[in-house]
Amino acid sequence: MKTGFKKYDSSYKRKESPFTRLSVGIGITTGPRNLERRRREKQREYDEANKEELLAKAKGRLIKKAERKESKAAKRREQGREAAAARKTRKATKLRKQAGELTADQVVRRREQMRDNAETRQKRNVLNPSPTPFTSKKLLKKVSSQLKAASKKHAGQAAKIDKTVSSMKMKTPMKKISGPCKAAAKRKFKVWPSAYASGWGVRCTKAGGPSKFGG
Repeated sequence: MKTGFKKYDSSYKRKESPFTRLSVGIGITTGPRNLERRRREKQREYDEANKEELLAKAKGRLIKKAERKESKAAKRREQGREAAAARKTRKATKLRKQAGELTADQVVRRREQMRDNAETRQKRNVLNPSPTPFTSKKLLKKVSSQLKAASKKHAGQAAKIDKTVSSMKMKTPMKKISGPCKAAAKRKFKVWPSAYASGWGVRCTKAGGPSKFGG
């Protein structure tokens, strides 16, 4: 039976093997590891070629952040919160100092470190998937704080209701029934107290007694 492949012979060079082209295409040029390596090399080349531009952008971000801190400090001073204003001012001063001392090599090194951290997180997430949102620590803390706030609010509402109930004078039908009407209701109805007997007694009392109510 003839096949489409040449018979293996040790005299053939590696590149003449029928599997050489496929293995070279996967292992060297288009393999995922090699593509990632080439991409990282291009990123490094870009960083090295645009050091000054990246440095200017990084300094601009730090200065904008410092300006936001300074505006917040001014608002705190207007509100009379001097301690908070002082903290914001110190942070703004620190950010401006960092912007002044920042160098292009530090920016490039920081970008490389961020890429390494992102790659590490990606590998970790593949090996150990992150928990669902319902079991994440941050979300559980948020739900816990919301429940605590809700319980405090509900406790305050319950206290107000209890205070209102205690201040109210509860009027029961039994207190509205006079003695003669009560006795007549007991004779008239088999069950006492009951809703029917109490209602009859109240109407009897309002009418002025059993003699005026027919009973």
